[in-house]
Amino acid sequence: MSFYMYCTSLLVAAVVLFALWRRRNSQRKNWEKLEWSKVGEVSHLWLYPIKSCRGVPLTTAEALHNGLKEKGFCDRSLMISTESGTMVTGRQIGKTVIITPVIEERGVLQLEMEGMEPLRLDLQQVEEENIIRNSKVWGQTVVGFDCGKEASKWISQALKEEESGLFLLYSSSLSVQRFTKPSSIYPLLKIDDVGKYADLCAFLLMTDGSLEDLNSKLEDPVTFQWFRPNIVLKGVPAFEEDKWKYIKINDAIFRNCKPCDRCVFTTVDPDIGERRPQNEPLATLKKFRCSESIGIASKSKVDPMFGVNLGLECPGSISVGDAVYASYQMLKYATDRILLEVIMYF
Repeated sequence: MSFYMYCTSLLVAAVVLFALWRRRNSQRKNWEKLEWSKVGEVSHLWLYPIKSCRGVPLTTAEALHNGLKEKGFCDRSLMISTESGTMVTGRQIGKTVIITPVIEERGVLQLEMEGMEPLRLDLQQVEEENIIRNSKVWGQTVVGFDCGKEASKWISQALKEEESGLFLLYSSSLSVQRFTKPSSIYPLLKIDDVGKYADLCAFLLMTDGSLEDLNSKLEDPVTFQWFRPNIVLKGVPAFEEDKWKYIKINDAIFRNCKPCDRCVFTTVDPDIGERRPQNEPLATLKKFRCSESIGIASKSKVDPMFGVNLGLECPGSISVGDAVYASYQMLKYATDRILLEVIMYF
């Protein structure tokens, strides 16, 4: 390497380091301008390694752009797909919710289901075999490493009682290029807020007060697992989360992107993998949580809203028991917000 190229490389490295330093400090200064109020405490954290399968309860996790991460596993970094390349969720096959992923060690996942022999997956080996498949999540093409014939056979037998037809895909470090559409209805939703294989945003937050309010209207109460949140808070009045603009837990700062529209998946009992009769709790939610009845903007006037989708601004570690702070005010778009966007994509 010539002296000129060496000096050029040093200069580029210095510029990159300065940009990263400036970005981090500018972000923090912007957030310091907001007024933060303590609103509750983290009571539960859940990581869902496989889309639509059971969650793994956590006591601590890293909040990263693609979702919660623990022991090398990122939220919804695996998904079940048909041979033709369509995602399989609890909406189509309710039994997906009773498949239990167990994180044995970093990079090793065991799948368990009543009546099935456990399946051990070494995801490093899956990457080394390097068999890549395409699938789709809500019409958007995604890619993933095929987890192999054993996984395909296990999943097919568990969900369809057949020897083949379904595949398990692992996103790993592959680029999953999915984007949301900019919307004036949801000004805090960014085009890249989607998770790995999540339906939309990488984080879903719920509160105990909102669940208690819903259960007071149901004959048969439900648990948080019917709604599959990542972060659950306690000590929050019912639906207070609708009003928050930003949420801070330790160093992690989230944007309240949009209320979470609820569908038929909420009627699948997480303990048995079957739909509850009378379409509950969705039917009750439709009576009091649709956009027109609560005065919250939504693209859908039919689907009720329960919980909030979050986008991540600043990564950080979060734990059960952490204090949670919220801001009810927006960053000023004309100055602070534009500056923040420029810095984030510098």
